[in-house]
Amino acid sequence: MKKILVLLAVTIGSIQTASAMPCDAGYTCISKTKKYRVELQRCRYENNLHLVSVSIRGTKIEGATLGPSFDADLLAFQVNVPTGSESTRILSIETAAGTHVGILKDKSVESQPAPFKVTSSEAIKCVESE
Repeated sequence: MKKILVLLAVTIGSIQTASAMPCDAGYTCISKTKKYRVELQRCRYENNLHLVSVSIRGTKIEGATLGPSFDADLLAFQVNVPTGSESTRILSIETAAGTHVGILKDKSVESQPAPFKVTSSEAIKCVESE
């Protein structure tokens, strides 16, 4: 019984140590015209991304949230941008595997259900930071 409890305590301690590791990497994504800037924090042991900041035309967007995201060979994610009305606005970023160069699409919809309309699209590059 003591051996089982010790093994359990060691296992739980290892799990807590792994999940308590800092999120020490991330991405800075800047569009070709420098109109859009998105900073993400990557937690490799938790296997997820966190939104740090979003700027459009040099203005920091307060209240933006990270939507669906995928970080593996390629990087793809959505940022929900607050509008102050019933309309919805998202930034959709998809980059190629290895290069992290891709396309940012600024999409909006006035009311739901309705398809999103792309209001702007431009090249974007995400640089990994440690």
